[in-house]
Amino acid sequence: MQPQKMRAGLSLLEVVLALSILGIAVGILSTILQQSADNGLRARRMTQAQMVCESKMAEAMAGALPLQSTQWTPVASVDSSTWYYSLEVIQAEQPNLIGVVIQVNDELAMTESQRPLSRLVEWIIDPSLGLDTKPVETDATGSSIQ
Repeated sequence: MQPQKMRAGLSLLEVVLALSILGIAVGILSTILQQSADNGLRARRMTQAQMVCESKMAEAMAGALPLQSTQWTPVASVDSSTWYYSLEVIQAEQPNLIGVVIQVNDELAMTESQRPLSRLVEWIIDPSLGLDTKPVETDATGSSIQ
């Protein structure tokens, strides 16, 4: 009986098979990395839009921004991106209440089918009622005290 020879290396078929498995794995990993990068950029964009929206709502509630409906207006931005906001004042079904709607987008030419990146609605007492002014104090005779 003859002793069997020991194999010293890999056959060509084994090398090709290993390389094809490696190529498929690299392809799948690159797709996953690309999707995660896209999702990260999308999340950053949405977060920036939400921050701009909340900032404009705070300006409107503080009185720095007039409560009147405006179309898409550019926002001064710290980074190179340009953001646009719109403000809409709507009447509520309840008397003496109004709704302030702020919408934010980074594209000015938005089609009807597209939604803004961020939208915020706040219901407030109508400021035209004058409920935010301090009442005038009167004395016993009914005349105002200054």
